Amino acid sequence: MKRNAMKTSLRITMLVSAMAMIVVPAIGLMQLGGGLTREQFEPRVCAFYYTWYDASEFLIDTERMPDMGTGNPMPYNSSNASVLLHHLQDASASGIDTFINTWWGPGNELDARFGEILNLTQANAIPMEHAVIFESVQDRYSSDNPNGTMNLYLDLRYMIETHGTHPNFLRISGRPVLFLFNYRARASILDWKVAIDMLHRDGLKPFLIADIGSSNGGYWRDEPGHQDVPIKELELEIFDGFHVYNPVATYIHASSIALEKFRAVNAMARIHHELACSTVFPGYNDTTHHLHFNLDPSPAFPRKNGATYNQSWDVAMAAKPDWILICTYNEWREGTEIESSVELGNLYMNITREYSTTFKS
Repeated sequence: MKRNAMKTSLRITMLVSAMAMIVVPAIGLMQLGGGLTREQFEPRVCAFYYTWYDASEFLIDTERMPDMGTGNPMPYNSSNASVLLHHLQDASASGIDTFINTWWGPGNELDARFGEILNLTQANAIPMEHAVIFESVQDRYSSDNPNGTMNLYLDLRYMIETHGTHPNFLRISGRPVLFLFNYRARASILDWKVAIDMLHRDGLKPFLIADIGSSNGGYWRDEPGHQDVPIKELELEIFDGFHVYNPVATYIHASSIALEKFRAVNAMARIHHELACSTVFPGYNDTTHHLHFNLDPSPAFPRKNGATYNQSWDVAMAAKPDWILICTYNEWREGTEIESSVELGNLYMNITREYSTTFKS
């Protein structure tokens, strides 16, 4: 996910000894906030999805090129409805239930394209429901901005009222689902609480899944000197689930404990009656794009001809989440895309299909 110099991160670690003592009640009996029970969190595979491309962008890195399933270079424009439809059909055929669409606020072209995604899904009877990742890293939401909290409230309200009632918008017990990227980046936790309380007073109750892996210094990293930032009680109160957008730094610094970390996060989620998510990824490499835009590249992590993706799926499934999130369907700028390419064909979509079938069986 391209976020230029605004990329920051955070991880959360739970005590392994405490995890060993956790006994999760039977699935059908665990009561959740608002009267939900765990059986309503049916297994779901979601993929982060980006609609910001024009064909010229793919010429920045000609060694990696989408092929739209043809085997030939097919740089595409996200404004083309046939491209969106191909992506929807491709994802659905590979076991992906939801696109988590990038969203930067109301009234722009990405907002319009999300509406088009919903309509195309409905018109073509594609068995998918969609959500957005609310890009919280914008200065308009900053605690230093006198209108920051109001902007949070108004933009969340816009999403709920404009798109959240669509038949193909993902909902849990009638509540529209929104993922929140790097929610600590600009707004304070108190800002979020005030905005959410205002929504509740309006009778609007979104299901909010907060990203705990993208704040405070590194994508959920594990390295000497790094201090964890624990999730506070207020965050557990106002959010309905937690996720890690990109687990790459854990694999870079300590891939052997990735399972331990996801198990800990999911145990925390269940103790506090929250949705449990685990994230998979094929690898990471933003070098070409970052150098092109005069930005410092992040550490790369090799794909290993599919082995990294297989490993991350094995880890995620062993952690027994409610949902598995894929980072990403088509974030070509950071090298986390799984969609079909000239170089790798349908390798990653085929892997996705196999694991998705097993996860939901």
